[in-house]
Amino acid sequence: LQHRVARGMGGTSRADANSRPNLVPLCGSATTPGSCHLACERRDPAMRERGLWLPSREDPAEVPVVIATPSGLARVWLLADGGWSEEAPERAA
Repeated sequence: LQHRVARGMGGTSRADANSRPNLVPLCGSATTPGSCHLACERRDPAMRERGLWLPSREDPAEVPVVIATPSGLARVWLLADGGWSEEAPERAA
């Protein structure tokens, strides 16, 4: 599992460090050559555009990820219950 907001970049003190919106399954590990996980660890801009890693100032619940679905790629927001939604969450006032 990849922490979208890295634990080493302020994620460990965050209450949402291990929340479902902050975790995404990726291929390989943080040291596997050519893996998506390593690309995120190296802060690859393409992985950032897909929402797979985030700067510590961002809320994983408010930033969508791009996933593959049976009908193609989709931008989705990860939910606390482990599901996802194609609609952005309402922001708290």
